[in-house]
Amino acid sequence: MPVYKVSAIVLRRRNLGEADKIVTYLARERGKLSIVAKGSRKPTSRLAAATELFVYCRLVAATGRNLDVLTQSETRHPFLGLREDLNRFAHAAYLSEIVDRAVEEHDPHPDLFDLLLAAFYQMESGRDPELVSPTFIVQAASLLGYQPELETCVRCARPLEEPQLGFSPTLGGLLCSACSQAAPDILPFSQGARVVLRQLRTAETADLDRLRPPRNIRRQIQEAMEAHLKHHLSTGLKSTDFLHRPRPVAQE
Repeated sequence: MPVYKVSAIVLRRRNLGEADKIVTYLARERGKLSIVAKGSRKPTSRLAAATELFVYCRLVAATGRNLDVLTQSETRHPFLGLREDLNRFAHAAYLSEIVDRAVEEHDPHPDLFDLLLAAFYQMESGRDPELVSPTFIVQAASLLGYQPELETCVRCARPLEEPQLGFSPTLGGLLCSACSQAAPDILPFSQGARVVLRQLRTAETADLDRLRPPRNIRRQIQEAMEAHLKHHLSTGLKSTDFLHRPRPVAQE
C-alpha cells in the first residue's frame, strides 16, 4: 500500500474492536483524516502516544481501501497540560470539535492547522483559555469564509457608534441599536466588546499577554461567536455543554 507522511493534531478518537482505535486527525498537508491505529490500546503499543487527544505528531500512514492505517508516529508535542487541567481540556476539546465539524475529509487547511496549534500552545503556556478560544473562533471564521461584520450595521450599513449594540448570528454580525430592536435572534453586545473582538481578529500570541478584557466583555464575545458558529455549522457543538459546566473553585 502507498504510504504518506503528515504533520497532524489529534481531534478525536474512538475504540475499534478490542485493541484498535479510529483516530481523526487534522493534517497540515491533507486536511482531516480518519486513520486506524491498530493495537494502539495495548500497553506496549508504540503508536499509543499518537492517539491521545490534542497531541501534535508526525505520522506515517498507509493508504487503505476504506480507512488508512497508521504505521509510524513521532510525537512533536504531547500537550499534557491541556489534558491535565479541566478548564484547558474543555476549551481544547471545544476548538477541536469546531475544526472537526468545519473541515471536510481530505480538504487541506494549513492556515487553520497553524491557528489550532498556536491556540494549544497558548493555552498550555498559561494564557487565559477564555481569551484564546474567541481569538481562535473569530480568526478561524475568517479563514473559513464567514467572518462576522464588525465595522458597520449589517442591516442599515451605518457606522456602529452607540455604546450598546446587538449581534445577529443569522444576519452575520453587529447591528446598531435601532436595527437591534427588530432582529429576532439578537444578542446584547457592547461597544467595548466590539473593540476587543476587532483586536482579537488579528491578535497574535504577544497581543494576548497585553489584552485584559473584563469578564463581562469576554462573556459577550464568547456567546456571540458560539451562536455565529452554530448558525454557520448548522448544528450545535457537543463540547459546549461541558465547556460551560461549573468548575469547582480552587481553595487557597
